[in-house]
Amino acid sequence: MIESKYLSLSEVCKAVPPIEGRHIHASAAWRWCRRGVLARNGQRIRLEHTRFGRRVVVPHDAIQRFLDALAAADAAHFNTPIAPAAPTKIPTSPKLRAKQIAQAEAVCNRAGI
Repeated sequence: MIESKYLSLSEVCKAVPPIEGRHIHASAAWRWCRRGVLARNGQRIRLEHTRFGRRVVVPHDAIQRFLDALAAADAAHFNTPIAPAAPTKIPTSPKLRAKQIAQAEAVCNRAGI
């Protein structure tokens, strides 16, 4: 018997690990092929597929590549460093700093603080 290198959409549903205890529906596999899945980083990942006449089939190893691509896109999104805050401007001269302190003390005195 010749082992098939392709899976039908219903076979893809059985090959994908169950989500919350349930296998995905064939229409979900079809959406993964046509529209793909939007990853957290905004990238759209599609399941590789081809047609044999009316039938849509998926290469056997394409499922693992699809799941790996989704995981990599999510990891890239969550592992991006957050840009540090812009440093505050520090006065360059002690004379300017003394002037700013005097102005702040004057404002506090007028406010009764």
